[in-house]
Amino acid sequence: LIKPEMKSFFTRLLTILAVWDVIFLLSVGTKSFLNLLDNKDKAFDELIFYLTAIIYLSSSLSGFTTLAISIDRFGAIYYPITWHIRNKDTKKRRRTLVAYFIIIIIFAIKFLYYYYSWIVLWSIV
Repeated sequence: LIKPEMKSFFTRLLTILAVWDVIFLLSVGTKSFLNLLDNKDKAFDELIFYLTAIIYLSSSLSGFTTLAISIDRFGAIYYPITWHIRNKDTKKRRRTLVAYFIIIIIFAIKFLYYYYSWIVLWSIV
């Protein structure tokens, strides 16, 4: 990522996607390991609960980052001049990346809020 051609907006989005995927894989692995250890005393129940939330959050962050990558690829194909100008300027690229990052996090948290609200609603019924 040090080379100038690797500092594009697309590669930075791919890096963010890789981070979300690594967090997801580590959380799933840790949860599976704790489920193997936790037999009868339920010592890890609270930690497993939080790991489940991290798994759902990182999964939705990964999905929304994939959506952002596909939107960026759409812009690169249908608006190549605008995309090239935006990707060439470091300030615009950074501003766009921060905007995408904030939108991804807001959508993922909003999705989880509605997802858990739906689960709670149907568990009461």
